[in-house]
Amino acid sequence: MSHATFTLCQVDEMEPGGSRRFDVDRASVAEWVRLPGIGPSLAARIVADRDAHGPFVAPEGLLRVRGIGPKILEKIRPFLTARGGAGATPDSTRPDTSPAKPRR
Repeated sequence: MSHATFTLCQVDEMEPGGSRRFDVDRASVAEWVRLPGIGPSLAARIVADRDAHGPFVAPEGLLRVRGIGPKILEKIRPFLTARGGAGATPDSTRPDTSPAKPRR
């Protein structure tokens, strides 16, 4: 029987205003844990949610993840970016601002 061995290491947190920003739809668990207020279990939930439910499209999409609330989102927002380009699906946390179609 084999056993996995895990080594804990300290991860340097990122400083606001740095040049490195993470795409919410591409960041790995290792990248998420570098953000203030994001530990290993929350980072894993973020990636698992994205894998299960699709892209976040915008940083506000992170609010659908258990453990991410408005305070944490505001704390990590300076480190985030989102492409929201082709292939992205609309996020349920964002209001629909598309023009209404006329009735016939």
